[in-house]
Amino acid sequence: MKKLLFVFACLMPMTLMAQPQFKGYFINNELNLRLTLDLYEQTVSQPQFDEEKCFGVLEGALNGHWVFLKIESLDETVAVVRAVSDSGIEAQSLELKLTEEGIEIKQVKGANIRGVKNRKYVKLPKNISFKRR
Repeated sequence: MKKLLFVFACLMPMTLMAQPQFKGYFINNELNLRLTLDLYEQTVSQPQFDEEKCFGVLEGALNGHWVFLKIESLDETVAVVRAVSDSGIEAQSLELKLTEEGIEIKQVKGANIRGVKNRKYVKLPKNISFKRR
């Protein structure tokens, strides 16, 4: 019995570490944004393109939605992805950083992501925090 408990105690931290951190559904209630993410495989369906899969989709009170098409770098706590607007005209590099509550996105370079507030386009903050849902 002691051996079984020892094995379980040794394997438990490994299973917690093996859980994909850059995968899931995240929300920002203040800006009315939703983030669906899987940086390990292209499994997220693109809006309007059910057959096309991507690494993630940022949608909500935006000027359309943003699709994560390319992973530039990925480590345990930080990832950099290339996102493209639904129109394909605007592109942006985004840094995703794990936090205790979820993920923080930082706009690194490229076109600013714009949101919609009171029926007007506004630039979103450079840093946006999302909570895991």
